Amino acid sequence: MLNSNIRLFRVKGIPVGINWTWLFIFLFFFWTLAGALFPATYPGQSGSTYLAMGALATVLFFGSILAHELSHTLRALREGVRVQEITLWLFGGVSKTEGELPSPRAELRVVAAGPIASAVLALVFLGLTALARATGAPVAVRGVTDYLARVNGILAAFNLVPALPLDGGRILHAVLWRRSGDRAAATLSAAGAGRAFGSLLVGLGLLSAVTGAGIGGIWFVVLGWYLIRAADAEAIAARLEIALGVLPTPDALRIPEGVLPAELPSARRRAGGLGVWLVVALTFAVAIAALYHPPYVVVSPGESFDIRGDITITGVPVQPLTGRYLLTSVRLSQPSALGVLLAMARSDREVLSAGDVAPKGISPGAIARFERQLYVDSQQTAAAAAATAAGYHATLVGRGAQVIGVTRSSPAASVLKAGDTITAVDGQPIRTVADLHDVVGGLPAGRHLTLTVERRGRTLPVTTTTVRLPEVSGGTGIGVVVATRDLRVVLPFSITLQARSGLGGPSAGLAYALAITDMLDPSDDARGRAVAATGTIEADGSVGPVGGVHEKAIAARRAGATVFLVASDEVSSVRDRRLQVRGVNTLQQAVHVLQLA
Repeated sequence: MLNSNIRLFRVKGIPVGINWTWLFIFLFFFWTLAGALFPATYPGQSGSTYLAMGALATVLFFGSILAHELSHTLRALREGVRVQEITLWLFGGVSKTEGELPSPRAELRVVAAGPIASAVLALVFLGLTALARATGAPVAVRGVTDYLARVNGILAAFNLVPALPLDGGRILHAVLWRRSGDRAAATLSAAGAGRAFGSLLVGLGLLSAVTGAGIGGIWFVVLGWYLIRAADAEAIAARLEIALGVLPTPDALRIPEGVLPAELPSARRRAGGLGVWLVVALTFAVAIAALYHPPYVVVSPGESFDIRGDITITGVPVQPLTGRYLLTSVRLSQPSALGVLLAMARSDREVLSAGDVAPKGISPGAIARFERQLYVDSQQTAAAAAATAAGYHATLVGRGAQVIGVTRSSPAASVLKAGDTITAVDGQPIRTVADLHDVVGGLPAGRHLTLTVERRGRTLPVTTTTVRLPEVSGGTGIGVVVATRDLRVVLPFSITLQARSGLGGPSAGLAYALAITDMLDPSDDARGRAVAATGTIEADGSVGPVGGVHEKAIAARRAGATVFLVASDEVSSVRDRRLQVRGVNTLQQAVHVLQLA
C-alpha cells in the first residue's frame, strides 16, 4: 500500500525507510510543539529553547513509533512470517510481510507487541519526568519527557480501538477468527468496524472544527478518511478470498476502485456475536469521548507556595516573618469530553466555558504571556500597596500598554500587532493598563479613536473603533489583550521580588502584599501560622475577586494553612468548611483580620 521513498537503515536485515508523507507530519509536529504547545504549557522560555524542545520531542516521538512497529516486526519474525520492509509514513508505521499468520493466537501475539512497547515507553518517560522534577532539571527537559510519556500512552490506547487497520482491529479480527474459524468473515467484520470508526472520526473532526478546534478538527477528518480507505482495502482482500480461495495482502491488490466489491459473489455471514459488538460499540463511544475536546475548561486545585523567600527588602528596618505566607494556585485544563464528565462528578473540580476563561480569537501563546505578565505586575502592585499601608510613598510607573494579542474579529486587528505599545489615546497619555481602561472602558461602542503606538522603535498614529466586549468590564473595548510595559514601583527603599516559574494571573497580589506589609510593620501579623491568600490588589490597597477560590481553598488546606483570606464577594464560593475562610475588601482590612484572628 505504501513504499519507502527514502531508506534509512536496516534492523535484522529488514530495510527501514520513510514515505514522503512522513516529512509532512514531521514538520507539522515540530511546528505545533515548538510554536504552540510548549510555549502555552511552559511560558517564559526563550524562542531557541522552544525550537530545541520541539525538535527533540518530534524526533523521539517518531523514534517511539519506530519502536512500536519494530515490536510487531520482531514478534512476526518469531512466528515465522518474513518481513520485507518497514515504512514510516503519515500516520505512523506499516510493515510489508510475506504470507499470513498461521493462527488467531499468533496474530494476537504479534499485534499485542506494539501497544505493549508504547505502554512501556510511556512508563519510562513518566519515570524520567518524575526524576527530572525530583532533581530540579530544567523546565525544557521536564516538558519533553512529560510530552513523550503522554503521547506514547495515547498511542498505545488509540491503537487498541477495535477498528481495522488499528492494532485493536487486528485483535478484534483474531478474536472473531478464533470464534468463527473463518478468517475472511472475521476480516469483513473487523473492516466494517474500521469503516464505522473512521466515519465517527470524520464526524468528530467536523464537530471539532465548528467548536473551535481548527486544524485539529481537520486532522480527525483526514485520519477518519484514511481508516475508511484502509478498511475498504482489507474488505476487498477478504472478498477475494471468498471468491478465489486466496487472501492476497492489500499491498498486492491492483484493482480499480469501485469495481471489485460489486462483481464478487456476496460474502458469507459476518463473524461475531452480540456481546462482542456491544463491547466494540462501548469502546467506540469511550474513544470518541476521549478524543473530542469540547470548549470547556476544568479548574482543579494547584500547588501552594511559601513566598517568604521571594521578597528581599533593603534600606529600611525589616521584621523577620514568623509564619508562612502561601500563594495558592489552580490548574486549568481543557480535557476531553470524557474528562469533563469525570470532572463534573468530583467536588474538587469546576467546569467552566472556555469563553469565560480566555478571550476569543487570541492565541494560547499570547494568553500565556499575558497571564505571566499579570503575575509579575501583581508583585509590583503588591509592593506599592504594602508600602503605602506602612506609611511610605509609593508610585507605579510604566511605559505604556503593550499589546500581547489582538482579537481577530475586532477592528484593531487590522492596525495593531503583538508587541505594539499604546502610549496615548486621543492625545491622553497612557502609562499603564489602568490608564487605558480608564480612557476606553467608559466609551460607547462605535467610537473612533486615534492611538499613538510604538512599533519597533518607531512612533506612529493608528485609528480604530471601540466594540462591544461582553466579557470585559464595562462592555466596551478595542479588542486587545494588554499588559503594562515595564511596570515598576518607585519606593524610598529597595525591594526585589523573585517571580516563580509556571505561574500566571493577578491572584498572587494579596498574598505578596500581606507578606511585604508584615515585613515592614513592627507587629507580627503571621504569629507562626500558615496564612493563605488569593485576590487581586490595587496600589490603593483594594482587593478584588479572582475565581477558583474553592479549588484554591483545597490547595491551601493541603498545604497546612489555618486561615484563608479572599475577596469578600467570593467567601460563599468556598464549599470546604474545614478551613477558616475570611473575606476582605482592602489590604488594611486583611491585616486587621490577621491581627485579631
